[in-house]
Amino acid sequence: MAASRAAISRRLSFGVGSESVAPWTAASTELSLNSKYGNITARATVVEALHEPLDVLWIAVKATQLDSALREIPDDTKVSTVVPLLNGVDHVQVLRDRFGHDEVVPATIAGEMERTAPGKYVHPSPFLRMNLAASGRERLAHPVEQFKRFGIECNFIDNEQTLLWSKMVFLAPFALSSTAADKPVGGVLSDPSRKKLLEDCIAEACEAARANGAEVHSELPMKLLSSSPPEKSTANRHEK
Repeated sequence: MAASRAAISRRLSFGVGSESVAPWTAASTELSLNSKYGNITARATVVEALHEPLDVLWIAVKATQLDSALREIPDDTKVSTVVPLLNGVDHVQVLRDRFGHDEVVPATIAGEMERTAPGKYVHPSPFLRMNLAASGRERLAHPVEQFKRFGIECNFIDNEQTLLWSKMVFLAPFALSSTAADKPVGGVLSDPSRKKLLEDCIAEACEAARANGAEVHSELPMKLLSSSPPEKSTANRHEK
Protein backbone atom coordinates (compact mmCIF):
# COMPACT_ATOMS: atom_id res chain seq x y z
CA MET A 1 0.00 0.00 0.00
CA ALA A 2 2.83 2.38 0.87
CA ALA A 3 4.50 1.74 -2.49
CA SER A 4 1.34 2.36 -4.49
CA ARG A 5 0.57 5.47 -2.46
CA ALA A 6 4.10 6.81 -2.96
CA ALA A 7 3.89 6.24 -6.71
CA ILE A 8 0.95 8.59 -7.06
CA SER A 9 1.55 11.04 -4.23
CA ARG A 10 3.62 14.16 -4.44
CA ARG A 11 4.78 13.60 -0.89
CA LEU A 12 4.82 10.57 1.37
CA SER A 13 6.57 10.22 4.72
CA PHE A 14 7.32 6.65 5.75
CA GLY A 15 7.66 6.35 9.53
CA VAL A 16 9.75 3.35 10.60
CA GLY A 17 10.55 4.19 14.24
CA SER A 18 13.91 4.67 15.91
CA GLU A 19 14.35 0.95 16.56
CA SER A 20 13.94 0.04 12.88
CA VAL A 21 15.67 2.91 11.09
CA ALA A 22 19.13 1.27 10.86
CA PRO A 23 18.45 -0.77 7.67
CA TRP A 24 17.27 2.33 5.86
CA THR A 25 20.37 3.93 4.38
CA ALA A 26 18.97 7.23 3.14
CA ALA A 27 16.47 9.83 4.27
CA SER A 28 14.80 9.52 0.88
CA THR A 29 14.51 5.86 -0.06
CA GLU A 30 13.04 3.72 -2.78
CA LEU A 31 9.96 1.58 -2.19
CA SER A 32 9.22 -1.27 -4.57
CA LEU A 33 6.23 -3.55 -4.93
CA ASN A 34 5.96 -6.73 -6.98
CA SER A 35 2.26 -7.44 -7.49
CA LYS A 36 -0.30 -8.69 -9.97
CA TYR A 37 -0.99 -4.99 -10.46
CA GLY A 38 2.52 -4.62 -11.84
CA ASN A 39 5.94 -3.68 -10.53
CA ILE A 40 5.83 -0.32 -8.76
CA THR A 41 8.86 1.74 -7.77
CA ALA A 42 8.59 5.07 -5.97
CA ARG A 43 10.45 7.27 -3.54
CA ALA A 44 9.38 8.22 -0.04
CA THR A 45 10.93 10.10 2.85
CA VAL A 46 11.93 7.80 5.69
CA VAL A 47 11.64 9.36 9.15
CA GLU A 48 12.12 8.09 12.70
CA ALA A 49 9.44 10.39 14.12
CA LEU A 50 6.57 12.31 12.56
CA HIS A 51 6.79 16.02 13.38
CA GLU A 52 5.10 17.79 10.47
CA PRO A 53 1.31 18.14 10.09
CA LEU A 54 -0.26 15.09 8.47
CA ASP A 55 -3.32 15.00 6.24
CA VAL A 56 -3.69 11.23 6.67
CA LEU A 57 -1.79 8.98 9.06
CA TRP A 58 -1.94 5.37 7.83
CA ILE A 59 -1.05 2.96 10.64
CA ALA A 60 0.06 -0.45 9.39
CA VAL A 61 2.05 -1.85 12.31
CA LYS A 62 1.23 -5.03 14.22
CA ALA A 63 -0.97 -4.56 17.29
CA THR A 64 1.99 -5.40 19.53
CA GLN A 65 3.96 -2.54 17.94
CA LEU A 66 1.27 0.13 18.28
CA ASP A 67 2.39 1.63 21.60
CA SER A 68 5.99 2.07 20.46
CA ALA A 69 4.85 3.48 17.11
CA LEU A 70 2.68 6.09 18.83
CA ARG A 71 5.64 7.19 20.93
CA GLU A 72 7.34 8.28 17.71
CA ILE A 73 4.58 10.86 17.13
CA PRO A 74 5.00 13.99 19.29
CA ASP A 75 1.87 15.07 21.14
CA ASP A 76 1.79 18.41 19.28
CA THR A 77 1.84 16.84 15.80
CA LYS A 78 -1.29 17.86 13.92
CA VAL A 79 -3.07 14.89 12.33
CA SER A 80 -6.27 15.44 10.37
CA THR A 81 -7.25 11.80 9.81
CA VAL A 82 -5.94 8.54 11.25
CA VAL A 83 -6.56 5.29 9.36
CA PRO A 84 -5.51 2.17 11.31
CA LEU A 85 -5.19 -1.08 9.34
CA LEU A 86 -4.54 -3.29 12.37
CA ASN A 87 -6.37 -6.54 13.03
CA GLY A 88 -8.65 -6.64 16.07
CA VAL A 89 -10.90 -4.04 17.67
CA ASP A 90 -9.21 -2.70 20.82
CA HIS A 91 -6.79 -0.40 18.98
CA VAL A 92 -9.59 1.88 17.79
CA GLN A 93 -10.36 3.25 21.25
CA VAL A 94 -6.64 3.60 22.00
CA LEU A 95 -6.25 5.79 18.93
CA ARG A 96 -9.39 7.80 19.61
CA ASP A 97 -8.17 8.54 23.12
CA ARG A 98 -4.99 9.93 21.56
CA PHE A 99 -6.23 11.71 18.41
CA GLY A 100 -9.97 12.24 18.95
CA HIS A 101 -13.05 10.21 18.07
CA ASP A 102 -13.92 11.73 14.72
CA GLU A 103 -10.31 11.85 13.52
CA VAL A 104 -9.98 8.04 13.55
CA VAL A 105 -11.43 6.14 10.58
CA PRO A 106 -11.15 2.39 11.23
CA ALA A 107 -10.19 0.22 8.27
CA THR A 108 -9.14 -3.32 7.43
CA ILE A 109 -7.04 -4.71 4.62
CA ALA A 110 -7.10 -8.23 3.15
CA GLY A 111 -4.42 -9.76 0.96
CA GLU A 112 -1.21 -11.70 1.35
CA MET A 113 1.80 -9.39 1.61
CA GLU A 114 5.45 -9.95 2.46
CA ARG A 115 8.41 -7.64 3.09
CA THR A 116 11.51 -9.23 1.56
CA ALA A 117 13.90 -6.41 2.55
CA PRO A 118 13.63 -2.82 3.82
CA GLY A 119 11.51 -1.01 1.24
CA LYS A 120 10.87 -4.12 -0.88
CA TYR A 121 7.48 -5.82 -0.85
CA VAL A 122 5.81 -8.75 -2.59
CA HIS A 123 2.05 -9.17 -3.00
CA PRO A 124 1.48 -12.77 -4.21
CA SER A 125 -2.27 -13.06 -3.62
CA PRO A 126 -4.67 -12.41 -6.51
CA PHE A 127 -6.55 -9.67 -4.66
CA LEU A 128 -6.10 -6.74 -2.31
CA ARG A 129 -9.18 -5.42 -0.55
CA MET A 130 -9.49 -2.44 1.76
CA ASN A 131 -12.65 -1.72 3.76
CA LEU A 132 -13.02 1.64 5.51
CA ALA A 133 -15.57 3.14 7.88
CA ALA A 134 -18.12 5.28 6.04
CA SER A 135 -17.25 8.20 8.33
CA GLY A 136 -14.16 8.74 6.17
CA ARG A 137 -15.93 8.69 2.82
CA GLU A 138 -15.42 12.39 2.03
CA ARG A 139 -12.01 12.85 3.67
CA LEU A 140 -10.50 9.77 2.04
CA ALA A 141 -12.16 10.05 -1.34
CA HIS A 142 -8.94 11.15 -3.08
CA PRO A 143 -6.53 8.46 -1.78
CA VAL A 144 -9.20 5.78 -2.19
CA GLU A 145 -9.68 6.79 -5.82
CA GLN A 146 -5.92 6.54 -6.31
CA PHE A 147 -5.83 3.06 -4.78
CA LYS A 148 -8.64 1.98 -7.09
CA ARG A 149 -6.58 3.09 -10.07
CA PHE A 150 -4.08 0.41 -9.09
CA GLY A 151 -6.81 -2.23 -8.94
CA ILE A 152 -7.22 -2.29 -5.17
CA GLU A 153 -10.81 -2.99 -4.19
CA CYS A 154 -12.01 -0.33 -1.73
CA ASN A 155 -15.34 -0.24 0.09
CA PHE A 156 -16.87 2.06 2.67
CA ILE A 157 -18.80 0.23 5.40
CA ASP A 158 -21.56 1.93 7.41
CA ASN A 159 -21.34 -0.24 10.55
CA GLU A 160 -17.90 0.08 12.20
CA GLN A 161 -18.37 -3.06 14.27
CA THR A 162 -19.28 -5.06 11.18
CA LEU A 163 -16.21 -3.65 9.44
CA LEU A 164 -13.83 -4.71 12.23
CA TRP A 165 -15.40 -8.00 13.29
CA SER A 166 -15.94 -9.32 9.75
CA LYS A 167 -12.20 -9.79 9.46
CA MET A 168 -11.78 -11.00 13.04
CA VAL A 169 -14.32 -13.83 12.76
CA PHE A 170 -12.42 -15.10 9.71
CA LEU A 171 -8.79 -14.46 10.61
CA ALA A 172 -8.67 -15.35 14.33
CA PRO A 173 -10.21 -18.85 14.03
CA PHE A 174 -8.16 -19.56 10.91
CA ALA A 175 -4.89 -18.45 12.53
CA LEU A 176 -5.58 -20.41 15.72
CA SER A 177 -6.63 -23.57 13.88
CA SER A 178 -3.75 -23.50 11.42
CA THR A 179 -1.18 -22.82 14.13
CA ALA A 180 -2.55 -25.47 16.51
CA ALA A 181 -2.55 -28.11 13.76
CA ASP A 182 0.69 -26.83 12.21
CA LYS A 183 -1.01 -27.26 8.87
CA PRO A 184 -2.34 -24.96 6.13
CA VAL A 185 -6.06 -24.59 5.64
CA GLY A 186 -6.31 -27.72 3.49
CA GLY A 187 -4.85 -29.83 6.28
CA VAL A 188 -7.28 -28.37 8.80
CA LEU A 189 -10.36 -28.89 6.63
CA SER A 190 -9.42 -32.46 5.67
CA ASP A 191 -9.22 -33.49 9.35
CA PRO A 192 -12.82 -33.92 10.69
CA SER A 193 -11.89 -33.14 14.30
CA ARG A 194 -9.80 -30.08 13.33
CA LYS A 195 -12.56 -28.85 11.01
CA LYS A 196 -15.13 -29.17 13.83
CA LEU A 197 -12.91 -27.12 16.16
CA LEU A 198 -12.56 -24.47 13.44
CA GLU A 199 -16.33 -24.30 12.93
CA ASP A 200 -16.93 -24.00 16.67
CA CYS A 201 -14.32 -21.25 16.95
CA ILE A 202 -15.93 -19.30 14.10
CA ALA A 203 -19.38 -19.68 15.69
CA GLU A 204 -18.10 -18.39 19.03
CA ALA A 205 -16.33 -15.45 17.38
CA CYS A 206 -19.52 -14.54 15.55
CA GLU A 207 -21.48 -14.60 18.80
CA ALA A 208 -19.00 -12.16 20.32
CA ALA A 209 -19.21 -9.98 17.21
CA ARG A 210 -22.99 -9.81 17.27
CA ALA A 211 -22.91 -9.00 21.00
CA ASN A 212 -20.83 -5.96 20.07
CA GLY A 213 -23.24 -4.79 17.38
CA ALA A 214 -21.72 -6.40 14.29
CA GLU A 215 -23.79 -8.03 11.59
CA VAL A 216 -21.91 -11.25 10.83
CA HIS A 217 -22.77 -14.86 10.07
CA SER A 218 -20.62 -17.96 10.48
CA GLU A 219 -21.43 -19.32 7.03
CA LEU A 220 -19.32 -16.75 5.19
CA PRO A 221 -15.97 -17.38 6.94
CA MET A 222 -16.32 -21.13 6.36
CA LYS A 223 -17.24 -20.54 2.73
CA LEU A 224 -14.17 -18.35 2.24
CA LEU A 225 -11.87 -20.87 3.90
CA SER A 226 -13.33 -23.79 1.96
CA SER A 227 -12.69 -21.96 -1.32
CA SER A 228 -9.14 -20.97 -0.37
CA PRO A 229 -6.08 -22.71 -1.88
CA PRO A 230 -5.25 -25.76 0.30
CA GLU A 231 -1.75 -24.41 0.96
CA LYS A 232 -3.06 -21.12 2.37
CA SER A 233 -1.59 -20.41 5.82
CA THR A 234 -1.06 -17.50 8.20
CA ALA A 235 1.92 -15.59 9.53
CA ASN A 236 1.13 -16.88 13.04
CA ARG A 237 1.91 -20.44 11.98
CA HIS A 238 5.30 -19.48 10.57
CA GLU A 239 6.20 -17.30 13.55
CA LYS A 240 5.24 -19.68 16.35
